[in-house]
Formats: sequence, structure tokens, C-alpha cells
Amino acid sequence: MSEPTGTPTRPDAPTRDEERPESLTFTLQIISPSIGVTGPLSFPLLPATTTVKQLKAKIRDALPSKPADESQRLIHRGRMLARETEMMLEIFGQETVATYTPSKRKPVLTMLLFSLPTRNPRRYI
Repeated sequence: MSEPTGTPTRPDAPTRDEERPESLTFTLQIISPSIGVTGPLSFPLLPATTTVKQLKAKIRDALPSKPADESQRLIHRGRMLARETEMMLEIFGQETVATYTPSKRKPVLTMLLFSLPTRNPRRYI
């Protein structure tokens, strides 16, 4: 019996997409019940390496009210995304992002917008 030639592959060896997460993109949908958000926001071809902070900047640019990062609350499956350095790949998982196709249901985040309290100037009598 002869053995196959070439480099043996391990079943647990990373695939090309796993080796290069920066090449993974997907469409993210953001829904919000907040006033001033008239419908879902969609971000097609979003890199999987996008961080929460970078996503908040994209949301700010997409909304007329230009909400500050501090007033945006992003939620995934009941968990607030508080770590600004967390990547979409970490949030949704390798399988969800790597196997995304336009015919599949889009990954979704919920966004709540809060008004930042304004300081009242001190009144001198």
C-alpha cells in the first residue's frame, strides 16, 4: 500500500478563513426601539474584526442625531456589549461569521439610545 504524497493535513488544522479573520465580512443588522431611529440599520460587508467602539462610530455616522458613544447601548442576546475592544468575531462566533451568506438570517444587535444628562450651570444669587 502506498501512502498519499504531499503535506498531511490535520483534521483540526485551521482553515484559510480561520487563519485570516480580517478577511471575513458579514452583514450586521441593528434594531432599535429608540426615538430618532426610524428603522433597522444595516452594515453590509462589515469586517469581523470590527470592534464595539468602531461600530459605535459607524452608527453615529449613520444616524442624523449623531449619538455619542456613551449614549449608545448595544445588546446581544441580553448581554450589554461593554468592552469597547471586543470584536464582532468574538461576539457572534467564528461559525456565524464564517458561514454567513446573504440568504441566511443576518446577525442582529439591539441598540438603545440614552440622553446624556446635561449639567445645569451654577446659579449665583
